[in-house]
Amino acid sequence: MNQLTRQEITPTYYEILEISDENVSIEQIKRQYQKLLLIYHPDKLGSIMKKIEENIKNNDDNERKIELIIKAWQILKDPELRKVYDEELKAIRLNQDEIYNSEVDLDDMEYNEETKSYSIPCRCSGYHIITEHDLEQGANITGYIIKNKMESSEEINNKIEDNSKVTISENNKDLSNGLLNEAIDKKQEEEPQQNLSKNALKRLRRQQKWEETREARKTAWKEKDRKKKEEKRKAIKLGLSKSPPKKPKVESIPSDMKVVIDLSFDELMNDVEISSLTSQLSRCYSANRSATRPVNLYFTSCGGRVQERFNTKLQNYVNWKNVIFESRSYLDCFNKDELIYLTADSNECIQELDEQKIYIIGGLVDKNRHKSICYNKSQKDNIASAQLPIGNYVQLSTRKVLAVNHVFEILIRWLEYKDWEKAFLEVIPQRKFNVGRDEKTDVNAISETT
Repeated sequence: MNQLTRQEITPTYYEILEISDENVSIEQIKRQYQKLLLIYHPDKLGSIMKKIEENIKNNDDNERKIELIIKAWQILKDPELRKVYDEELKAIRLNQDEIYNSEVDLDDMEYNEETKSYSIPCRCSGYHIITEHDLEQGANITGYIIKNKMESSEEINNKIEDNSKVTISENNKDLSNGLLNEAIDKKQEEEPQQNLSKNALKRLRRQQKWEETREARKTAWKEKDRKKKEEKRKAIKLGLSKSPPKKPKVESIPSDMKVVIDLSFDELMNDVEISSLTSQLSRCYSANRSATRPVNLYFTSCGGRVQERFNTKLQNYVNWKNVIFESRSYLDCFNKDELIYLTADSNECIQELDEQKIYIIGGLVDKNRHKSICYNKSQKDNIASAQLPIGNYVQLSTRKVLAVNHVFEILIRWLEYKDWEKAFLEVIPQRKFNVGRDEKTDVNAISETT
């Protein structure tokens, strides 16, 4: 019988991704994966072939390289699969610490009746062990190292059972043995493997470039702003320019009216639309802050990706005044009889705003994919609905669908002017008044609310 022979276990998935420290974080693994993907992806070869010509023998080699990179990433990005892989890698290295080229006879090995196994001392002060089951399966290389032969038979059995997951034989030289394959198969059943398209690669490249240049952009913006302010000060000092007049302080008279923006549509929007919605919510806050008749603003059903974006990109929201972020639904926060859902699909039309009522604006950016969703929700919740009287005062060339912040600004302008026409003309974008414009080309009709 051959004793354990050292076998090369390279390249590992870490080595494929050119990672020397196997304890790196998933973020570092991802960055390295993206870097190699941009180098070896077939769609990039035309522009970088000269730079990597010495590292790529032919297209077949490159295709094999990209397959290994993707496979390594799919294993290491998943915490469960990575844990299984690391355990197997550790066990294999434990079994390959020494080199043995000698052959021994079973008669020279000690037999253990309780564990049904043969053992022989090794140079590492431990014992090589092979079981009867392994011999029956045709194995001829010892596959386990037990450091202390004096352990109980139960403990040895447990170690043999654990190590059997990584038994090395002449027909099994791949790290991806049964346990890891089972884990991979399970994951593939739960999550179908996704292949990167050209568009996905472009997005990946843009994202990587954006992240890499973030600090440089920030520094450039600050420097540009500093120079601009310095030039203004010099011009004023030399008499070439006048100091800008200070804005007169506007006395505000807070209104008792409450305006609710319903954020319960998180799952109906993609990430770009979520980003657009949070920008509109920020504009609502700014408009309310500078209004002469500011209202009480509520964001209800706040959570999911909207809340996540506030926490990561708009952290200063915690300092917003006169705004309440509420995780509960508007039904749990207010009296149902006081609620009015604003939607273009309602049959009722508002003539004047009642400051004792609570007006709801649907927080949805969907390019009008979800028809009548706000009206249907008001019917389901058994609350009143109404639309703004846009058609009575102005003629639009598009549908009466406005962005969330436009609807909000119209409400606070009406409180200031008590004039619908003036409020509409001041807030609604000029592009919506263009005569003859095809309704279908209005890509800015992005909210279900009016």
